[in-house]
Amino acid sequence: MMKILQVLTGIMNHRASDLLSDQSVCTLINTCFQVVQQSASRGDLLQRNARYTMHELIQAVFKRLPEIEAKDREGDSESDMEDGDEGGGLESGYGIRCAIDIFHFLCSLLNVVSIVEADGSTTHTADEDVQIFALVLINSAVELSGDEIGKHPKLLRMIQDDLFHHLIYYGTWSSSFVLSMICSTVLNAFHFLRRSEILHVKN
Repeated sequence: MMKILQVLTGIMNHRASDLLSDQSVCTLINTCFQVVQQSASRGDLLQRNARYTMHELIQAVFKRLPEIEAKDREGDSESDMEDGDEGGGLESGYGIRCAIDIFHFLCSLLNVVSIVEADGSTTHTADEDVQIFALVLINSAVELSGDEIGKHPKLLRMIQDDLFHHLIYYGTWSSSFVLSMICSTVLNAFHFLRRSEILHVKN
């Protein structure tokens, strides 16, 4: 698995990686996350390397966001997200569509649950380890993208609606450590997106 991680890193760090399609980059991210999941039972060293690689891949994608110039105006419907391909073709390389799909995936990790069996009963609780990992990646994506996120309405709406919905929900009953990470994410979002009119504090 270490060799798989090395290959994934090598692909994204190569100077020709900008020519990868949106689907190819999403496949790389998904493959890396599968290694992260499988590494949980194979030792701390592999798990640390897998998570570090995942972080590195996320950084490679979102640090490119300021360079992306949307060729077409983003629509408001979900079909636009499926049919439109802003900067995501083979000629121009991956772009905003890839970033949107990956950010949506990171938000979905906040809902991962763990199964706990006790006294003959089974309960489902939020997997705080995965939540913390997801929040670290989300924080990194927001920091690297900066106020460029405000130029992409769909990505901005995802932060306002999906991300903040999860943060508010889990912030009311999570552990103090997860709550501190949630607060850090909120502060980062407002710091880097304060110029975006759509992102504001509601009473």
